[in-house]
Amino acid sequence: MKYPVKRIIITILIYIMSTAAGAALIIMLAYNEHRDIVHNMAGNFAEQYIETGSFDDIDLHAFGLLVYDADGNCVCSKKISSVINDYGIPGDEYFQDLYEPKVKKHILAVLSGGQKDGIALIAELNTFASFSGIKVNGNGSTYVFFAIRNIANLTSFLLVFFLAFTVMYAIAAIVINSFSWRTQKYYEMQNIYIANITHDLKSPITSIRALAETMNLEMPEDPIKYHQNFRFIISESIKLEHTVKDILELSSFQNNSKLFTKSNVSVEKMFAEVIEKYRIICDDMFIEFSVPDNLAGLPQVRTNPESMARVLDILLDNAIKFTESEKGRINLSMENESGHIEVKVADNGAGMDKETMQHIFERFYTSDRSHSGKGSGLGLAIAQEIINNLNEKITVKSEPSAGTEFCFTIHC
Repeated sequence: MKYPVKRIIITILIYIMSTAAGAALIIMLAYNEHRDIVHNMAGNFAEQYIETGSFDDIDLHAFGLLVYDADGNCVCSKKISSVINDYGIPGDEYFQDLYEPKVKKHILAVLSGGQKDGIALIAELNTFASFSGIKVNGNGSTYVFFAIRNIANLTSFLLVFFLAFTVMYAIAAIVINSFSWRTQKYYEMQNIYIANITHDLKSPITSIRALAETMNLEMPEDPIKYHQNFRFIISESIKLEHTVKDILELSSFQNNSKLFTKSNVSVEKMFAEVIEKYRIICDDMFIEFSVPDNLAGLPQVRTNPESMARVLDILLDNAIKFTESEKGRINLSMENESGHIEVKVADNGAGMDKETMQHIFERFYTSDRSHSGKGSGLGLAIAQEIINNLNEKITVKSEPSAGTEFCFTIHC
């Protein structure tokens, strides 16, 4: 699967836009909470000046004040240090320098007759300030009064929002992208699955058709050749039948819960028929088949006997396929562990490398990767499907030229 660069870029862009929108919303909510207070205070400052005619007599009430004349010159800059410092407004010597650039550009708008409310970031103080400007006509002069108040703790709240949103967004992005990746992976596997089914069904059908057409057009004069063709047709038909049977068996797992209904059963009784079947097969193929002699002493297990017997059948069949006749050895062992039985099927066949073991339970996977090997490549996938549905475990150990050992559990 290609690295999802486009998806990552989109995820980052959505994060940036969402963070900016969230931060803007928080700032606007905080500003709306302070706007009316600062707006009213600007009017209060104007009324005090009209009444007293002096800037010095204005009671600031924990606000800052900047006053400009009609030419834009600052005629008053004041604050009460002992009170205003609690709100983060600096001393008189810095107050005008920090706040004047934020409000002076609105002087003309206020002089034109409108009251100007706004919010500004005071980067030097790492805070936001709410301000309100109003025009005042008094003593034959026109002035612009700006009431200023810092919005306490807004930057801290924004930082908390940023950290919390980042964590939640990262979790959501991981979950959503993981689900999307799994969905894409599922469809890719589905396409591979369909392609493999088509290949495994098409190959024997093509062979059977080719031989049948040849025999129909030109009957072989040699009886031996004639019977060879028939044997090949039968062989391909059997392969086709097994593939269809395995496909139907895999499909039935999703629609038949009875396949995994558990009951208490004897291990000896559950596996007796499978063991006897492969004892005969191994004798015919001159393969040494070692079976456990402690079956009668094993405790009862709670499982689905038919499904679990199918698992053992698949593993023994797999061992025979990759074990040489007359030199092969297959060892079946069962051990009573704490709360479960461990069933092991070991052979001295060709073994597998690490890469093969990573894919061994995948549907239609064969060790020669050509679909020309033994079996449909569905057997181990069926075994794992049964094991998973019965809440058991199956593992494999193998090395090239050193044989293979499968181990699965059955809980008591």
